[in-house]
Amino acid sequence: MARLSKPMISFIVPAYNEEHELSGTLAAIRQAASGAEQHYEIIVVDDASTDATPKIASDAGAKVIAIDRRQIAASRNAGARAAQGQYLFFIDGDTRINQVHVSEGIAALEDRYAGAAHEWRWTDLFPFGDACSCAGFRRFISP
Repeated sequence: MARLSKPMISFIVPAYNEEHELSGTLAAIRQAASGAEQHYEIIVVDDASTDATPKIASDAGAKVIAIDRRQIAASRNAGARAAQGQYLFFIDGDTRINQVHVSEGIAALEDRYAGAAHEWRWTDLFPFGDACSCAGFRRFISP
């Protein structure tokens, strides 16, 4: 972890059975945070996984919190309660972020914005109903 005078970031990763994706997600978080030169912590909230998710997280140096709710909001809330950072970034267990995501997110927060962002990559396998329900949630940022 980088030790700098900038505010700390807490990356919170809610996870349920993410053994196939989690190591890539955690590596991307580490690279993005290191490139942004921010002090950070990674918290993986394991919500009753039945696979190697908590071991993968622990082996990668993440702080692991175990809950048994099977609800992503409960996982995010548990991670937020444990977080020590001034900035909270919630990253799904199968998501890859980069330095631009971190630096632009911090810049928005320092300008007193709050928000969320999501990007979809459309495939033929993506159900049409899901596409319609998600099309409205593309990007939200408000001062």
